[in-house]
Amino acid sequence: MSVSPQVKEIWDLIKENQKGLKELRESQKETSEQMKRNSSEVSEKLKETSEKIKETNEGLKQARAIFETQWGKLMESLVEGDLVKILNEQGIKVINTY
Repeated sequence: MSVSPQVKEIWDLIKENQKGLKELRESQKETSEQMKRNSSEVSEKLKETSEKIKETNEGLKQARAIFETQWGKLMESLVEGDLVKILNEQGIKVINTY
């Protein structure tokens, strides 16, 4: 049985399309696997970033607490130190400090 050139051409096109579809499926599979890997990496980085933010927040809380509790002590030490003397020398009379 003889096959016409048109049928052969159609058959070749079908084979070519099948080959293209197979390559496309393989490419999609690879892309899907890469997306899964990327998603996993992003999740891990987000977890690490979240932990670092928690650590930073804790450090800031501690620094704030130190600043707030030590501010009064700093002012007292400045007043009890040479500040009164310096102010008096500049003509600013200091009578009492509290």
